[in-house]
Amino acid sequence: MRRDDPFADLIRSLEEGLEREGGIGPPQQPPRTPRPPVAGEINPRRYLWIIIPLLIFLFFNRIVSFYADWFWYDSLELAS
Repeated sequence: MRRDDPFADLIRSLEEGLEREGGIGPPQQPPRTPRPPVAGEINPRRYLWIIIPLLIFLFFNRIVSFYADWFWYDSLELAS
């Protein structure tokens, strides 16, 4: 490593600080293990993967039908 490296002092001070404080300690709580799924149980987030695209499709169809009716009424000169 070069002697004029700007990060050398930073890395050295971080290493000294970690040695002085005993390094990075263990986590306060052990990591939780996920519970096994129960038969027949569905994650609620899976419902969102079904409901959200369905709602987007329905709203898109409503908007398209609104504009189609609007243009049709306008072509008949019934629009106000």
